[in-house]
Amino acid sequence: MSIGDGSPNHPPADLPDLLRQACRLAGYPPGARLIRHFANAVYLLEQAPVVARVGYGTGVAAKASTAIAVTRWLIEHGFPATAPAQLPSGAGQPVVLGPISRPVSITFWRHYPQPPGGAWPDTAALASIAKSLHSLPPPPIDLPHYQPLRSLDAAVSDPAALLALSEDQRSWLTSRIDELRQRFAELDFPLGHGLIHADLYTGNLLWNTSDACSPVVLGDWDSVCVGPRVIDLIPTYAEARFGVDQATVDVFAHAYGHELRAWDGYEVLYDLRELSTLTALIRLAPSNARLGNELAHRLALLMKGDRATPWHGQ
Repeated sequence: MSIGDGSPNHPPADLPDLLRQACRLAGYPPGARLIRHFANAVYLLEQAPVVARVGYGTGVAAKASTAIAVTRWLIEHGFPATAPAQLPSGAGQPVVLGPISRPVSITFWRHYPQPPGGAWPDTAALASIAKSLHSLPPPPIDLPHYQPLRSLDAAVSDPAALLALSEDQRSWLTSRIDELRQRFAELDFPLGHGLIHADLYTGNLLWNTSDACSPVVLGDWDSVCVGPRVIDLIPTYAEARFGVDQATVDVFAHAYGHELRAWDGYEVLYDLRELSTLTALIRLAPSNARLGNELAHRLALLMKGDRATPWHGQ
């Protein structure tokens, strides 16, 4: 099996060609620089300048359509979300290409140039944005309901997962997904349900240097849905694997006004978050040795119950 061939959940080999097609349909000049490829492939169209997010996987077109609709609604309500671009051609978003069995969805967004130095906004800014999001009423948009580990389950169930996982690893993951979903279904959530980002961590914040009133914006809306609000809190706690210290977590908890570590469901959400970080690694490991090594590292620790040993960056 070639990497990506026949698999909706693994990156197609012709992503650059699909992006060029999408740019023509959108009315943008050719020429794109890859910024990052993890859960999505993200390109900067330097002559526009806009950012193109290229997504693939199960339900990708619906996710992209929801992200565009929700961010437009949020901006209308004064929330600091990344802004979808107005396409020069007048076409709608997303631009969906490829075969029906393996669609690729391309969305175009305003580019937010980041100041030199590479420092992310801090967890206090993240908590403020989370509180603002959670205070909003439900948007008049048909939103999916949060399903724990949905994307990971799709990646593991895909036959192409055997390019990245051994049979033992795949079996363990399948069992672990089922176990955590069952435990999740038994929880009572202290902050109730509402509109959630569902991947809320400082890495999805961007400095907005052109607007003093909204100096930080929240991006990456592919997972937006209705679900327990605590889902948006747990990523900061789980950043301990990447070297975030408890004092930084304390800042976030104090700024948001809720402490998750005292809740009896904390461990379940922590384990769900850690497991979810494997999704993109499984998709990309067959074609990226560094990510393959990181997948093996994380899985070995998880399978033996090691909660302390650090992980490496993405």
